[in-house]
Amino acid sequence: LHEIALSKGREQLFIKQNPETLQSLLDLAIIESVKSSTAIEGVKVPEPAQLKKILSDATWKARNRDEEDLLAYKNALAFLYRPRNLKKTLSVDFILGLSKILW
Repeated sequence: LHEIALSKGREQLFIKQNPETLQSLLDLAIIESVKSSTAIEGVKVPEPAQLKKILSDATWKARNRDEEDLLAYKNALAFLYRPRNLKKTLSVDFILGLSKILW
């Protein structure tokens, strides 16, 4: 338990010292997750630079069904990773909220 407590302390220190590094890693993880998961569903995924632009621009308006799916998946991930949602238990209301984002 002592080692776990030490590791948690190091984690918190890293978070405080390197928030921009963690944010860039999170952004990259979201892009890769959207890319992989939507490709499995048959969505035509654009070139990496275009995909990053679509997912990073908060004002981006989808021009076709594939872009709608990309943005919906990104928004679903954002919903799941909101701090207040990370501790929620799986419930009908939670699933319905996620479903509204995707469809």
